[in-house]
Amino acid sequence: MKKSIITLLTFALAFTTFAQFDNDFEYINPGIVEFALNEHYFIRVRQISENEFYVRKEEAEHLQHQNNHKVITDREEAQKLLKDRIRETGEDDDPNSRNLEITHKDGITRLHYTDWRFFYAYYPELGILMMRCDATSVIDLNHSAEIDFRKMSDPALHNLSPDKQWRLNGFSLDSPASEGRSHFLEKWNSKTNQFEFVGNFSLLASDRDTVTTDSESKVISAFWSIMDWFWVGNSKAIFGVGGYWRSYFEMEIIAH
Repeated sequence: MKKSIITLLTFALAFTTFAQFDNDFEYINPGIVEFALNEHYFIRVRQISENEFYVRKEEAEHLQHQNNHKVITDREEAQKLLKDRIRETGEDDDPNSRNLEITHKDGITRLHYTDWRFFYAYYPELGILMMRCDATSVIDLNHSAEIDFRKMSDPALHNLSPDKQWRLNGFSLDSPASEGRSHFLEKWNSKTNQFEFVGNFSLLASDRDTVTTDSESKVISAFWSIMDWFWVGNSKAIFGVGGYWRSYFEMEIIAH
């Protein structure tokens, strides 16, 4: 987990730094760029004007789904619900020695290098425990396997497409070393009855030796700073990029 978070922060720092020093992020209609998500889907992205963004946002308000996940932010309530599934280890007089020993739903017990002092949120229906210290960490109580950093999920960022077949997911870095969010897309699988990972926006160009155009660089940087995301169709969305600049994009998911 620790190694994965460090890797993710390294990617974020690189792209965030690029974005902060890019002073030419105004609307310039740079054309269309495409990136592969996996072997089955790719995305087509174009920059749009502020006016187009707000007109389409208003037209699509009825297509948005509310995020209704039950969340518990009181530590004592979470401890009471989880009972003996989570046990603190270490010395009482040495806070730095404390860790959490967790029995996951798959029956395997693992030691996690954090403790209840850093409790942030618990999603009982999803089995997700979130801790926040120097950075936010996610503990999946369902599975004992280490979480792939490309798939780290903050349920507060879940955003369903109108037909509920696609879901934007993500993870806020909240680290002194970097800012931004790692976002990824999931697709509903009716056979397994769950959402499955499709592709992470943060690693769009990881299979290339170089990013070949300025437009591609701008899009990659933008995906680290998504602030407003609105579905305008079952496989199409518009989003705004935050920061000291404001830019807007349209993204379409297309099957190969």
